Amino acid sequence: MIKMPIAGSTGRLNVNFVGHKMPSVCQNDNCLVPYIGHNNPFINFINKNRGFTLTELIMVVVVIGILAALAIPNMGQFIESNRLTTHTNDLLADISLARSEAIKQNKQTGICTLVAGSSPPSCNTTANWGTGWIVFTDEDNSGGWSVGDKIVRQREAAASNITVTPTAGSLLIDRMGGSPSASSSTPFGVTVCSTKLKKSRALTILTTGRPSFTEATC
Repeated sequence: MIKMPIAGSTGRLNVNFVGHKMPSVCQNDNCLVPYIGHNNPFINFINKNRGFTLTELIMVVVVIGILAALAIPNMGQFIESNRLTTHTNDLLADISLARSEAIKQNKQTGICTLVAGSSPPSCNTTANWGTGWIVFTDEDNSGGWSVGDKIVRQREAAASNITVTPTAGSLLIDRMGGSPSASSSTPFGVTVCSTKLKKSRALTILTTGRPSFTEATC
């Protein structure tokens, strides 16, 4: 409750301004009532926002289409580059695994070409690791894969546009972690190639068994 002076009078008007229902300007009593608790909104909604026009929507769709057309080719190259990097890293990891298993178990290990669809998994001498490969321990010391050898890891076939081509069907690692498949003059090599990008990673395994790679074209 607040007391406000009335024009032309010595009296005062008692006005309850909290939650007041009347307009803020007193027409009859010539007084002002604050807006505290007033029910009428402060914002005028006569000109309402009715959304986008059809022309504006068409322009937005056109812009999105142009941006998508520019981004899709770059995205495709990014995906292919990731695939090439992934297969290269998988191969490097498996060569390191074969070396560590040979030293740990004091047995010769190797990597060989997986026969697609074979059950149980088996290897052959084909120089194409794109169908997949197996990391194994040479349990019978036969100098290569044979039935009864222990499979340490198996990799499935690469994507259709990725080729993995070794210089021989199998890579052997001796008990000291070196590679009898390589020589000082002829190292063991594996080329991982993306036929779509025309780029490759050339892996080289020296007699020490340590792998390295360089980038090239294919």
